[in-house]
Amino acid sequence: MDTTVVETLKDIKGKLKNHAYYNEEHTRINVVLRLLMDLGWNIWDPSFVYLEYPVAREEESTKVDIALFINKRTAMFIEVKAHKKLVTDITNVERQLRNYNRDNTAEITIATDGQNWRLYYSQTDGKFADKLFHELDLLKDKEDDIHLWLDSFLSFEEIRSGNALKTAKEFLERERRQKYLQDCFPDAKELTITDPRLSVFHAMCQKLKERNVEIPEDEIIEFLKSPQIKPVSSEELRVTDDTVHDTSVSSVSAGHTKTHYDCSLPPDGTKCKIEMKGKSYTGVVVNNKKIKIDGQSDQYSLSGASEKLYGGPHNGWREWEFFINGKWILAESWRENRKR
Repeated sequence: MDTTVVETLKDIKGKLKNHAYYNEEHTRINVVLRLLMDLGWNIWDPSFVYLEYPVAREEESTKVDIALFINKRTAMFIEVKAHKKLVTDITNVERQLRNYNRDNTAEITIATDGQNWRLYYSQTDGKFADKLFHELDLLKDKEDDIHLWLDSFLSFEEIRSGNALKTAKEFLERERRQKYLQDCFPDAKELTITDPRLSVFHAMCQKLKERNVEIPEDEIIEFLKSPQIKPVSSEELRVTDDTVHDTSVSSVSAGHTKTHYDCSLPPDGTKCKIEMKGKSYTGVVVNNKKIKIDGQSDQYSLSGASEKLYGGPHNGWREWEFFINGKWILAESWRENRKR
């Protein structure tokens, strides 16, 4: 991130700690507009940054605090509150955000009180609260995470290129998959008690299938190993790092047979690459199941490598490419070809 933004954030955080911002206007001007300017926005041109934007022309009273536009594209609505006033009234705030997006839907909507930031992917159906894909706290979150999130979703270039919208959708979809996993987990555990021959992993697959929900195998495994639930033992999981069980219809049949497929990577030394946020990264396959990013010493799974570069959940199979037989092929396509 640009050193100017780093210094600006440092100053803002100091003032937040000292309660220097007394009202909504302080937050809007001294925090939000200041950050927008440092992140590449021309805050002096209302064709880009429009304050008190009337979202419904026939209702002059309905105005969003800040609206961002690029080539007349409604990129973002930002609702601003006085410091510490956001979390105490979130239900009414989300009702406001829903109304702002009723006739003219922004790509992304943000509500902030300077310290707390709530990011919503507006371009989807359902309750507005369910469109939330990330929360940020300038005083509690890690410096690197703050810089990454602000750059990814507030910078002019990331919004102009469409990267911000694409990534917001991916994060919301990931968030929803995590909720499905959380909802299915108690039923899956109960199922393994009823039938001890069934692993927790396969019980999860079965419960997800009953709900017509498809979730990548590595996300299920990652969830089952995560600290947000009581960690599942290796014996309960019964899935190795090298081989995962297929989550297709045949994975859990009436007789509890288990279909396997090899989900290892191409041979050691195979080149790989990824395009992320306008930059190219390269690496090489090692140990038949990990990749080593050029210039780094650690080894990662495909998704782990994407998360390392981006700083958040990503499905690396849909992003990395392998150089196979003289041409580049998407990792997911390579894996599908292996299954046939």
